[in-house]
Amino acid sequence: MSSATNSIADRVFSPVSRDWERSSALLRIMLESLTVVGVALLLAHWLSPDDPFGIEAQFPWIWLAPMLLAMRYGTIDGVLATALLLAAWLLPAPWGMTGIANSSGFPQQYFLGGLLQVLLAGQFADAWNGRLSRVRAANAYLEERLTSLTRAHYLLRLSHQRLEHELLVRPVTLSDLILELRPNTPVDIGQLEKAENLLRMLAGSCDVEAGAIHAIREGRLDPQPAATFGEIQALAPGDPLITMALDAGRLVHVRASDATLYHSRYLVACPLTASAGEAIGMLLVRSMPFYALNEENLQFMAVLSGYFADGLMRASAIHPVRLLRPNVPPDFALELVRMKRLHDTAQVDSTLLALGFAQGDEGRQAFEHVRRTRRSTDICWELETARHNVMLMLLPMSGPEDVEGLLMRMEASLRQQMNKGFAELSMFVKSAGVSAAEPEWLLDDMLNRCGLRADITLPALSGEPAS
Repeated sequence: MSSATNSIADRVFSPVSRDWERSSALLRIMLESLTVVGVALLLAHWLSPDDPFGIEAQFPWIWLAPMLLAMRYGTIDGVLATALLLAAWLLPAPWGMTGIANSSGFPQQYFLGGLLQVLLAGQFADAWNGRLSRVRAANAYLEERLTSLTRAHYLLRLSHQRLEHELLVRPVTLSDLILELRPNTPVDIGQLEKAENLLRMLAGSCDVEAGAIHAIREGRLDPQPAATFGEIQALAPGDPLITMALDAGRLVHVRASDATLYHSRYLVACPLTASAGEAIGMLLVRSMPFYALNEENLQFMAVLSGYFADGLMRASAIHPVRLLRPNVPPDFALELVRMKRLHDTAQVDSTLLALGFAQGDEGRQAFEHVRRTRRSTDICWELETARHNVMLMLLPMSGPEDVEGLLMRMEASLRQQMNKGFAELSMFVKSAGVSAAEPEWLLDDMLNRCGLRADITLPALSGEPAS
C-alpha cells in the first residue's frame, strides 16, 4: 500500500516538462487537464450547489486545480484549465454551473485574478522545468560519458593484464632475439636443417605451436622439411597461401585480405629471402593461438627469417661490401647488411659509429677501456692509422638518441677512469645512420672520413684470421 501511495505521489508532484514533439504525450496531458478540472467542478458543485465557483466564499478553492496543473506542466496548461473553468461558467442551464449568487453578471475580477494567479504559477513552473531539463540533459551526458569511460577503463585493464601476461611469458625484445640468433645462424645454404634454432625461437617469442621450414629448389618447395617444430603434416604444394607467398616474395597470412578468400591449412607462409633477393626456403606455420596472429609477431617472423636467410647466404650477401673493401671482416659486413635490411623492412634504425683514439699510452688505455665496456650487441672492427687507433662500431637497433646516450655514458666512464673526456684525449667521433645508402658505400664513406684509404692493409676482426 505504501509503495503504491509513493508512486502516486511521485507521479503527481514530480515536475514534468511538456514534450511538444510527441503527440501521444500532448494528448495525455490534455486529457489529464480535462479530468482534473472536471473532477474539481463536480466536487465543488456537490459541496456547494448554490456557489460552485466560490465567488461569495472566503477563498475560491476551485482555482487550486488550474494552479496545480500550471505548476506541474507550465503556463499553457494553466491557461487551458482556466479556459475550461470559463467554459463551464458559460454553459447554459441545465449543464452550466452558474448558481443563484452568480445571476448578477459575469465576474470579471474573479476570473482575471484567477488567471493572473495561474500565470504566475505557470511562469515559475516554466522556469524551473527549463532548469531541470538542462540539468537532466547534463546528467544524461555525464552518465553517457561515465559509461563510456567505464567501458574504456575496463578494456584498458584487460589490455594491461594481457600486456603483463605477454611480458611474463615472453620477456624478450627484437634485440634479444637477434643477439640470440646471431651465433646460432649457419653460414652455408647447405646447413638449412640447422634452422631448428629459428623455429625454437619463434615458438618461444611468437607462440608458434607447429611449423616447418622447407627448402626451395627451382622455384618449388622440397616435400621433405629441413627443420620442424611440433606436430606437422605432409606438405601441400598447391596450398593457396604457399602460392601467394611465392608470388609475392614476402610473408602472407590468413588474416590478409586476399588470403581470406581461400582455404588453407597453414596460418603463415614466410619465404626465407636473402638480401640479394633469392628465396632459399619457406617458413610454414600450421598452428598458433589466434591472439598471437598479430602485427608484432608477424613482423618478428619476417625480420628473423630474413636475418637467418642472410646468414645462410653470407657469401653473396657480403660480396658487394668485400668487393669495395676486401679486408672487412665477414661478420662485420654481414651484420651491416642485416641492419640495412632491418631498416628497409621494419624501419628500425641502426648506426655506424667510429671512435678515433690518439696514438700513445693514454690513447691505448682509453681504447682498451672502451673495448672492455662496450655493449655485447655491438659489432666492432679495430683499425689503425698513423695517428689514431680507430674502433669502428656497428650499433644494431640504435638510433640517434641511443647513440647520444651511449656517447654520454662512454665519456662519463672515461672521466671516472682517467679523469679526461673526449677532447682532452684528442679523440674524434663520427657516426652515420644505416638507412638510405647501400651498406658498401656507407662503410666506404665512413672509412674515408676516418682517413683510411681503400687500398690500405687492415687487420681483421679480433679472433678471426686476416683475409
